[in-house]
Amino acid sequence: MKTKYLASILTLLLFASIFTFGLTIQRASASTATLSISSVAKIPSDVGTSFTVPVNISDVSDLFGFDIKITWDNSLITLSSLDDSSLNTVFAGHYLEPLTPPYQTGDGYVRFAAVKEGTPGFSGSATLFTLTFNIVEADNLPHSTPIQFDPLNVKLSDSAANSITPTFNDGTYTMSAITPGITFTKVNPNTNKPYEFGKYVEVQVYATNINTNSPLTGYDLRVDYSSEFLTFVQVQPTDPYVLATPTVDTSISGVVHLSLSSGGSYHGSSGLLFTLTFQIIFDQRSTHIWKTSTSPNQFSATISLETTTGSLTLGGGTTSIGSVTLPTAVTVPVNLIQGDVSCDGHVDILDLSTVAAYFDQSTASGPAAKYDVKVDSNNIIDIYDLVIVAANYYYYKPDVLP
Repeated sequence: MKTKYLASILTLLLFASIFTFGLTIQRASASTATLSISSVAKIPSDVGTSFTVPVNISDVSDLFGFDIKITWDNSLITLSSLDDSSLNTVFAGHYLEPLTPPYQTGDGYVRFAAVKEGTPGFSGSATLFTLTFNIVEADNLPHSTPIQFDPLNVKLSDSAANSITPTFNDGTYTMSAITPGITFTKVNPNTNKPYEFGKYVEVQVYATNINTNSPLTGYDLRVDYSSEFLTFVQVQPTDPYVLATPTVDTSISGVVHLSLSSGGSYHGSSGLLFTLTFQIIFDQRSTHIWKTSTSPNQFSATISLETTTGSLTLGGGTTSIGSVTLPTAVTVPVNLIQGDVSCDGHVDILDLSTVAAYFDQSTASGPAAKYDVKVDSNNIIDIYDLVIVAANYYYYKPDVLP
């Protein structure tokens, strides 16, 4: 009887032991904590300065030791120091730092470890240590890097050498910047000359938002223009450019290729790179002759920057033109001149005699159709066509190269 009683007692103790052990394992495996790093935002004028971020732990129970590795982009920020003075509070001034020196650091990482001497462990929320970084990079483009825990190299332990499972709240370092850009400004050098054959138009090209820490020293730009109505004349030589006058290549029709590899340094909100001069000139095709109907008497020519080819040289490095703020295309109105069938900006005896040469000829086909300026249903060059030209005889409004 005693034997059965003793066996029953032992069985109860065994179940109690298993139950208690199971609770212990469950508690150990369920032990968690949160590791956090604050995010930081800077502006380009902060380059050369430093900032500090705390490495915090929260919602932890019985923290007795840790081994933490943190990484970042070392081309943007570099570690200046690690301050472990907060451990005097967390571990009550009794702790061991097993690494020699107290923390290990290299290209974009730091590793720091500490273990408490004597119980109890730490419970609650606190700053484990603090990192101070130097800002080493700032240019015309925004940058960012995570300041993040390396999850494969983070270990947290309680006083029984059980693992504490961390949740990570990584930080982000951000360097803001106003993106550099190119802008176009259309200039009308002579307001007395309408936008018609012979008119000169200027386009000023500016560099904008160039940061002090990454000045502009060169560029490679391609400007496209409507060669049906415009011809490139020159880079205006008299403007006070912020850099030197560029080299110009016009070997491709409708493209002005401007390049400058050296010739000064510029930073600022807006600086004039060069001024392009174009002239409205077009040929004598039928669609370029003013008519009373069926054909438009005003066209639009455009001047724009190629967006897939080109670059800026900023701070010694090449930045693709696709990475900067691009200019809005310039639109140039092109007005045809009534009676100017020779398309030369004049209405004179040449125009009148040209139309007169086809007098009484059918405009249904052949060269006479080109000069049917009084478009009507009679399909013939007649007195009305001559009147259109004669009514604007002597018209001429010349322009002067700016």
